[in-house]
Amino acid sequence: MKGKKQLFRFSFTVLLLVILTFCFTGSAFAEDREPEGELEYWSEDSEVAASIMEFVAAAVNEDSEGYIPEEDRIAVFDLDGTIIGELYPSYFEYMMFIHRALYDEDFTPSDGMKEFAQALEEGIKTGDMPENHERLHARYAGEAYAGMTMDEMKAYTKAFMKSKADGFENLTRGEAFYKPMVSLVNYLNDNDFTVFVVSGSDRVLIRGMIENVLPVPSDRIIGMSYNIEAKKQDGEDGLEYVYAPDDEVIRGRDLIIKTIKMNKVSVIAQEIGKVPVLSFGNSSGDVSMAQYTINNKKYAGQAYMLCCDDLEREHGNMKKADAMKETCQEKGFIPVSMRDDFATIYGDDVTVTDYEYDEASALEDIEADEAEEDPEEITKEDTFVEKEVPVFKKELTDDRISLRFYDKTPNIPYIGIKEFYDYVMKDSLDDRKETMTVTKEEDGTYTLESGHGKAGVDVDRDIISSEDMMDFRNIMCLTQKGIDSCYCDGLPYVRVSEVKTEGRDMERLNLGLYDIDIYGDDEDVYFPVSTLSAIFSDLVYHFVAYNGENFYFNTDSSCEDFTGLDPDYAKPILEGLGKDLKRPEDLTEYGFNEICFVVDNYYGLPGRAILNDEIKKKGLERALKDYGEAGEKTIELLRSENFAEYLFGFRMLQYFVDDGGHTRIDVMEFGDADMEEIKEETDKLAEEYESLFARVKKESEERNTGFDGYYARKKMRDDAYKGETYIKEGDTAVFVLDSFMGFDMQELKDYYESDDEDLKADSKTLKNDDMVYFSECIADAEDDPEIKNFVVDCSNNTGGSLDEVAMLYCLVTGKRELSVTMENALSGVKTTQTYEADTNFDRVFDEKDENGRRLNYAVLTSGNSFSCGNIFPSVMKDAGYMILGEQSGGGACAIEIVTTGEGIPFCMSTYSARILDDENEVIDAGIPVDSDLVIKRSDGKDKVITVLYDYEDEEGEKQTAELRSPDYSEFYDISRLSNEVNEFYE
Repeated sequence: MKGKKQLFRFSFTVLLLVILTFCFTGSAFAEDREPEGELEYWSEDSEVAASIMEFVAAAVNEDSEGYIPEEDRIAVFDLDGTIIGELYPSYFEYMMFIHRALYDEDFTPSDGMKEFAQALEEGIKTGDMPENHERLHARYAGEAYAGMTMDEMKAYTKAFMKSKADGFENLTRGEAFYKPMVSLVNYLNDNDFTVFVVSGSDRVLIRGMIENVLPVPSDRIIGMSYNIEAKKQDGEDGLEYVYAPDDEVIRGRDLIIKTIKMNKVSVIAQEIGKVPVLSFGNSSGDVSMAQYTINNKKYAGQAYMLCCDDLEREHGNMKKADAMKETCQEKGFIPVSMRDDFATIYGDDVTVTDYEYDEASALEDIEADEAEEDPEEITKEDTFVEKEVPVFKKELTDDRISLRFYDKTPNIPYIGIKEFYDYVMKDSLDDRKETMTVTKEEDGTYTLESGHGKAGVDVDRDIISSEDMMDFRNIMCLTQKGIDSCYCDGLPYVRVSEVKTEGRDMERLNLGLYDIDIYGDDEDVYFPVSTLSAIFSDLVYHFVAYNGENFYFNTDSSCEDFTGLDPDYAKPILEGLGKDLKRPEDLTEYGFNEICFVVDNYYGLPGRAILNDEIKKKGLERALKDYGEAGEKTIELLRSENFAEYLFGFRMLQYFVDDGGHTRIDVMEFGDADMEEIKEETDKLAEEYESLFARVKKESEERNTGFDGYYARKKMRDDAYKGETYIKEGDTAVFVLDSFMGFDMQELKDYYESDDEDLKADSKTLKNDDMVYFSECIADAEDDPEIKNFVVDCSNNTGGSLDEVAMLYCLVTGKRELSVTMENALSGVKTTQTYEADTNFDRVFDEKDENGRRLNYAVLTSGNSFSCGNIFPSVMKDAGYMILGEQSGGGACAIEIVTTGEGIPFCMSTYSARILDDENEVIDAGIPVDSDLVIKRSDGKDKVITVLYDYEDEEGEKQTAELRSPDYSEFYDISRLSNEVNEFYE
C-alpha cells in the first residue's frame, strides 16, 4: 500500500516564487493583496492547487493583469463526484430515491415507480443501468416527493444522510464530502468569490445536504427543479389561485429542468446572469459548463475536472479517469487527480471496503414475499384448450389460425407470436418470405428474430424487450417493398425513398406490471391477441382482433369505420355476455389491465389532452385516481362486469384523452349488432353521472376545437363559392380541399399496375382522386396570365393521409420530394422520412416530376384544420410560403388502432410519430398565421355572429341550426385574399 500522504495546509507564501512570474515586478509587488484563508487537505506538491491559488492571487490583486472585480468572481461547482462522493455505491439522490420507493414503510409507490426503482437498484449492482435511467429517475423522483413541504424534504434528506455509505468503513452518506473540495469552497469564499453549486441533483435535496457543511446559501443552489405549488391549490392555475392564510408551499410532480450538460449553461445564464471564471466538475455532464467558463470573453476563465483515479482511498475507475484526462487535454481543462492532488479524501479514519449494499439483498426478500402472496405467479398454470378459427381479411377466407385459451383465463384468446407474424407477413411485398424464429435459451428465456430485428422474452417475469423495437415489429413491407418502419399509406403516386433515424428505440414492455401473462413452449411464445396486436400495430392500421368467432386481420389503410370489416362483427361479442350484460370475470380484469397497458405504452401524448402530462408521469390508472372523483368513477366503470357500464367508462375516458380527433376511444360503434338494451343502459348512466363528469367534459371541450365554426364556415363558403371547388377571380385562384382522403385506392392501384401505355391520369381515368384534379387546376392557373396567386383552402380540412400531403406539397412547390421529421413520444427517437412524388402521374419517379412554379402560393387555415390539415400548412410555412386565416387546429400525432379485451377496435394518437417542424418543435398547438382574417370587434376580440345552417336529421327531416361562430366571411372574400397574398410576396 502506498504511504499515507501528509495533510498539508497550503499557504500563499509557499507559492511566492511561482506567483512572482504572474505578477508585476518591482515595488508594486509589496502592495499586492495576498489571498486570505488556507487551502487544506491538498497534496504538498499539487500543481493543481498551485494553479488555483495563482488564479485567486491574480483575481484579488487590483494591480494584476488577472484582476477580477468582486462582483464578477463567479465560481461554479458540480456536486456529485466533485464535492461529494458518488460511489457509495451511486449518487446520493439515486440511493435516497431507491430507499423512498422500495424501503420506506410510510410511502406507497406507483407500480411504474416501483418497477423502475428495482431496475435502477439492479443496475447499480450490476453496472448495467436501465435505458433512459436519468430521464426516468427525474420523472419518478418528482412523484416520490410530491406533496412534501421544503422543510419536510430537507428533513427527509438529512435523515437519509445518517445512513451508512456502502463500500466504506467509518463513513455515512452525510459525511462523504471530499475534504479538499470543501476546503476549496471555503478558500474561494474567503477571497470574495461567489460560489454556486450547479448540479443535476434535486435543488431542494442539495439544500438539505450542504446546510452547515458549505458556505453556500440556498439561493446559490441550482439543481434539478420541479414545480412548486400551494397545498390547497388543487390544480388551479397559478395566475388564478390566491395563496390562503393557512396554506403551505409544497413540491409538485412536474419536472421543470434536469440540470446536466447544456442545461447547466442555460440555468447559469438564466439564474446567475454572468459567465463564471472558475468551474469545477467531474463528468461529461459538466463539459458544457466548463467550456462556457473558459469561453469567458471578459476574463481568462479556468475549468477543472476531477478524475477518480484513486484505487485505494476511493472506488476509482482508471478507464474513466484516463478518458476524462484526455478530454481535458483536448478542450483545455485542468485535470485534478484524486490520487495525486488530494492529501486525503474523506479523512484518514475512512477506509475502502467491498460493496455489500444491504438494501440490494433486501430486494430479494421483497420479491420472495410478493411471490408468496401470489402463488399463481410462481406456478403459472399453462394448461390450455386450442382452437382453430377462421380468418377474416376483407371477407371470410378459408385460412385458419390457432388460438389458445389457458385454464387460468379461459375467455382470453392467446396467439403464438411466430404464428401471428408468419401469417400477417404472408402478404409482404418483399421478395424474401418474412418469418420469425423463436429460440428457447438455456435459462428459459426466449430470443425472437423477425425479418428486421430481435427481441427477448422472459415468460417468468412477463417481459418483452428489444434494443430496437421499431425494427423488430416492423411490418411496413405490407405497404411498400423494403422500407423501414415509417408513416406511409401506400398511395401509388407517392413512395418513401429514405428513412433516417436518430437514436435507438430501446423498449422494455413489462406486461407483468399489468398482470398480463406471457406463456412459452418449445415452439413459440404466446401473448393475448389484443396485446400482441397493440405491440405490432402500425401507422397504417394493420391490426388483428378476435371477436369470439373469427380472427380478423385488417389490411386496409382506413380507420373510418371501426367495425367496417364485417357488419356482424360485434354479434358474437354480445352473444358471449351473460345475464344482465355480465362480462366474464377474467375478461373484466384483463380488459382494464389491457387498456392501462395500451395507454401507458402506446398513447401518443399529443399535448392538449387533459391527462397528457399526468399519463406520461404516472400512467393511466394513477393519473385518473389523482384527478379526483370523476377519474375514480371512470376506473370503476372500466372495471365493471356490466358491459354497458364498461362501454360508458370508455365514453368518459374519452374526455380525459381527447386530442381533437385522433383519439376516439368511445367504443359505441357496433355495426348491425342489436344495441338497444345497451344504449338504454348507457343513456341512464349518462343522466345519472351528468353532474359528476360536467367539469371534465367542459375542460375537454375547451381544449379541443368545436364544430360550430366548421359548419358556419361551410355555410359562408358555400354562399360565396356556390359550392364550387376551384374558383378564379381577378388575379387569384382558390382550390378548396376539405380532407386529405380524396382518393380511391383500388382505382389508383389499377392505374399504376396497368400495362396500357396510352392510359393517362386525368379526371376521367382517376375520377375519384383529388390530387389528379388539383394537378389539372394548378396547371390551368399556372397557364393563365391573369392569375398571380393560388390559395389552397384548408380551412375545413380535418385530415387524412400524409401521402396526400406529400403529393400536394410537391405539386404546389414543383419539387419532387418532401422530408418530414417525427419523434417517438416515449423514447425521443427522431425519424426523418423522405417522400418522393410522381407529380406527373406517368408511373415513373424521375426528374420529370420536378417543375417550376411562377405563382404566389398560400394556405388558408382555421381552428378546424386538423391533423394532415395541420401538417400541410406546417411544411408549407417551413418552406417559406404564406399561411393566412386563423391559426390551425393542431394535431401532431399519427393514429394507430388497438382493441379492447373483447376485441372491439378503437383508435388513438400513437406514440411513435409526433410531427415536428423545422425547429424540431411538436406542431400540436397549430400553425400561426401570417395574416389573421377573422373579423374583430373594436376591442380586438373576435366578432361573433349567428349563422343559420340547414341539415337533415337521422329521419331525413330538414332542420335548421343556429350556430354561434366568429365571423369568417373574409376567408372567402377573394379580393381580400388577393390583397393579403400580394402584400406578403411583395
